[in-house]
Amino acid sequence: MNGLSRLGVSWSLYDASASFDDPVMCMGSPKLKKHGWSPGGFDLSHVSFEAQCAKWGAHLLNSGSAVTRVGDAEFLAERAFVRPVDDSKSFSGRVMTRDEFLALPKDALVQLAEPREILTASRFWSLRGEVVAHSVYARGG
Repeated sequence: MNGLSRLGVSWSLYDASASFDDPVMCMGSPKLKKHGWSPGGFDLSHVSFEAQCAKWGAHLLNSGSAVTRVGDAEFLAERAFVRPVDDSKSFSGRVMTRDEFLALPKDALVQLAEPREILTASRFWSLRGEVVAHSVYARGG
């Protein structure tokens, strides 16, 4: 938040259960919508892997993923990285065994990729061309 202050941008931390009379925009769980915040939060439900792959191509970490329904997939490896194609969070993307994969709903549209070692995943937010905030999203795995 120091970056926002340095740029003269006002900010505040709020309890997610609070109600507000002023407009509120947040980045967080889609569950925050239930509080009636307006204009609300970022809705990523329309941001599919396929749309991202079309834009970023080989620059996307798992650009070589196979996109298929669970019931149509051939899970040939001992383990594979599996995640929903859309950003629905219907399950968390992770490395799965064949048995874990086959326990998913047969009609779920997923991407399958070879597992990769990722030391750290970080998120950066920029405003007016300057990084104003960052956080480590995940470590190891």
